[in-house]
Amino acid sequence: EVKGEGHLTVWLEQVGGFIGRAQSGAMMFKFGHGCGFLRGVVMALGCRLELITPQRWQQPLCLGGKKSCATDTIWKNKLKAAAQRKCPQVPNITLATSDALLILEFALTHGQS
Repeated sequence: EVKGEGHLTVWLEQVGGFIGRAQSGAMMFKFGHGCGFLRGVVMALGCRLELITPQRWQQPLCLGGKKSCATDTIWKNKLKAAAQRKCPQVPNITLATSDALLILEFALTHGQS
């Protein structure tokens, strides 16, 4: 969250209907439902929602691009290592939390709330 103009801003990665590999219709519905739920919670709390594409937050943090890595695992490990470097005060950074920390880093250093 980034404070600005008397309200909180929540940064959420803007995702499309395709998340890297073919998914079943049921999995895509579940994914979309979760994204919609998060957006609804943010709106119900009266927070400002800032959707951000992966390209927009990754480029200013000098992370390269996903295509620069041979596999998704190498890419995720690269993001985790970057989060560990940029947020050394945060214990136990995982592959699951590294994106969120990097989006927060972007919001704090480059965001315009």
